[in-house]
Formats: sequence, structure tokens, C-alpha cells
Amino acid sequence: MILLFLILALLLHLTILDIFAIGWIKPDLLLVVTVVFAMQKGKRTGLKVGLLAGALADIFSAGGLGINIFILGGLGFLIGYFSERIYKESIFAQSFICAIAVVIHSIVFYVFASFTFNETLSFLSFAVTKVLPTVIYTTVICPFVFKLFTKISYEK
Repeated sequence: MILLFLILALLLHLTILDIFAIGWIKPDLLLVVTVVFAMQKGKRTGLKVGLLAGALADIFSAGGLGINIFILGGLGFLIGYFSERIYKESIFAQSFICAIAVVIHSIVFYVFASFTFNETLSFLSFAVTKVLPTVIYTTVICPFVFKLFTKISYEK
């Protein structure tokens, strides 16, 4: 089921989400799937899903191979670790965790890109043009993915 969710998220990200993109901003579905599995299944599954999602993101992106594996794997583990202390059914909690995950992912990716590719985009400009819109868009999508995951999980 994990692989199915990840492949579906990747296919949507590479195809249909381009239609719904606002400018070049679209929700990070691989991150959302990582958050959902980590919150629902714990740190081990969160780590596994994060590593797989990161590998898919790295393979199908122009960035450096390995950075998304590191970021999404780490986020999956940390979110899964703290998921026992979170009321998972709360839409606010789901959205808040997704928002925090997007911010962390973006900051780590920005730092990596700054050092590796000599990016000259200021952090403030990056935060306003990339991070904030992605946080908003991903946070809106997150509860729907949780609902879909919950529905599919309980039908098994």
C-alpha cells in the first residue's frame, strides 16, 4: 500500500498537479504522503516512506541526488516519533504538521542548494516566493490525503 500511495503521489505531482499549479507552485504530495504514514504508522514506517519518497523525488527532479532522501527520511522518522503525542484525527494537527514539514524541508533544501549550487536567491525572497505559497497549498491538501488514507486503511 505504501508503494501504491507513493507512485500515485508521484504521478499526480508530475502530471495532473501542473494543471492546478499556481504559477510554478504546487503541493508537495510526496511530503504529504510521508507525513500521513508517519503520523498514522509511527517512526519506522515514517522513515521507510520518507526514504522511498525522497528517492522518487530525487530521481525525478533536477536537484542533487540524496538531499530529498535525507530530508524526507528524517522528517518521516521525527514525525513518526512524535506522532504518539499528537491527536491524529484533528484536521488542525494534520495541517499544522504538514505546514511545519514543508517549512523544514524548504529551509534544509535552501541551505543545501545555497552551498552546493551557489544559489544567490536571498532567504527572504525564497521564503516569500516559494516557501509560503507551498506551505499554504500543501496545508490545504493535507487533510484530504489523511481522509483518503484513513478510508482506504479501514476498508482493508
